[in-house]
Amino acid sequence: MMNFVRRTPPWLLLWLNRLLTLPVVFTYKALNTPLGLLTVSVLAYLWCWNNLAVKPLTPGELVLWFSNLEVEAQTGIATALITVIGFVIAFQTSNAAWIRQTRISVQLSISDEIEIFFQDVADSVIDAEIWVESFVDAVVLLRDKQGDPRIAMDRLKRLLDEKQTFLEARRNIVRRSRDVHRILGKHMLFLVQFPGATQSIDDCAEALGEIAHASWLQVPEELPVNWTAVDPNLYINIPKWSEFVSVCDYNFNRIGGLAGGVRGQLRRPLVDVGFALFSTLERLLKEPSVDQAFGTINKRRNTIKERDSDRIG
Repeated sequence: MMNFVRRTPPWLLLWLNRLLTLPVVFTYKALNTPLGLLTVSVLAYLWCWNNLAVKPLTPGELVLWFSNLEVEAQTGIATALITVIGFVIAFQTSNAAWIRQTRISVQLSISDEIEIFFQDVADSVIDAEIWVESFVDAVVLLRDKQGDPRIAMDRLKRLLDEKQTFLEARRNIVRRSRDVHRILGKHMLFLVQFPGATQSIDDCAEALGEIAHASWLQVPEELPVNWTAVDPNLYINIPKWSEFVSVCDYNFNRIGGLAGGVRGQLRRPLVDVGFALFSTLERLLKEPSVDQAFGTINKRRNTIKERDSDRIG
C-alpha cells in the first residue's frame, strides 16, 4: 500500500480520495445511525414508488390494511413493532453512550500524554536557557569590566562545573524533537477529527526543531587562567549563545500555546460553556500582553516570509 502511495502522483491521490473515501463516509453515516437508516428507508420508499410497477402502500393504505386484520394479528404485529423499536432505541442509546465514554477516555489519555511530553520539553528548555543566559551574562560582565572580575570568573567556573545540566537538557531536547513526530503518527486518527490539531503538533515539532538546532553550542571544557575576556569569542560565540536564548524565549511560548490548544480541544467534551468562560476571555483579551504576543507573532511571520522570499529569489 505504501509503495502505491509513493508511486502515485498527488493529484491522482486527491481524486481517489474524493471518489473512494467520500462515498464510504456517507455510507457509514447512513447505515450506522438511526437517523441515517430512517433517511435511507424514506429514500428507498420514494424510489420504489416512482420506479417500480408495483407501488408500495401509502401510509393511509397501510393503516386501512392494518385495521382490516384480525385482532390477534393486530396484537401480534403491534407487539412485535414495539419490541423491535424498543430494542433498537435501547441498543442505540447504550451503544452511543459507550462510544462517547470510550472516546472521551481516549481523548483524555492522549491529552495527558501530550501534557507530560511537552512539560518535559518545557523543563529541559528552561534548564538549558537559564544556564546559557547566566553564562553569557557573566561573560559580558567580565568583558565590560563591570564589578570585580574575580567574582565574574568564580561565577563562570561554577557554571562550568554545572554544565552537565545544559548538556543533559540539550540531549533531551534533541531526543524530544524526534519523538514529537511519534505522537502525531500514533494518534493521527483522533487528532485529524479536531480542526488544526495536527497542524499545531507539526508547528510544535518545527519549534522544537529550531530549539534543538540552536542548542549546538561549543561549551568550553575549562576557562583559561589568564582570561581577561578581551576577546570572549575566542572561547564562546556570544552572538550564537544569545541567539539560542532568543530562540528559546520565542518557541517556548509558541510550543506552550499550541500544545495547550490541542489539549483544550481534546478536553472540550468536559468543559461547560458559560458566563465564566466569557468573563475570563474578556479579561485576558484586555491585557497588554495579548497585543504584544500578537505583535511578536506577526513580526515572526513577516521575518519568515522575507527569508523565504530571499531564498526563492
